[in-house]
Amino acid sequence: MNNFSLEETSEKIYFSKTKEYFNEVLSSYHNENYRSAIVMLWSVVICDIIYKLNHLVDIYDDKQAKNILKTIECIQTNNPKSSEWEIKLIEESWNNTQLIDNVEYTYLDFLQKQRHLCAHPVLTGNAELH
Repeated sequence: MNNFSLEETSEKIYFSKTKEYFNEVLSSYHNENYRSAIVMLWSVVICDIIYKLNHLVDIYDDKQAKNILKTIECIQTNNPKSSEWEIKLIEESWNNTQLIDNVEYTYLDFLQKQRHLCAHPVLTGNAELH
């Protein structure tokens, strides 16, 4: 990855909404708003997985994708203020599809933890935001 470019890589994003949202991440990153970039990146990843599952349902009538989306909808309906469905989405997609492999799952788990630290007032010993 000698000449890796976020901009060039972002052009390869399939879903237009994901690409649009990812441009927000890039904007935050380039403006050195790193906490904002991480929070938005998590949202973009979650949206992209939902878009991919919907695509699998629409194009292939994929039963696993349907089940995951139903499970997520049920969690959201039963507890609309909880973000528990986001983790369930990642876990179900990892366990029941080929959208996420072991390495990606580890990265997504780390991203979710970083998002938590960036989105909530987590202060260091010097009373500074993470």
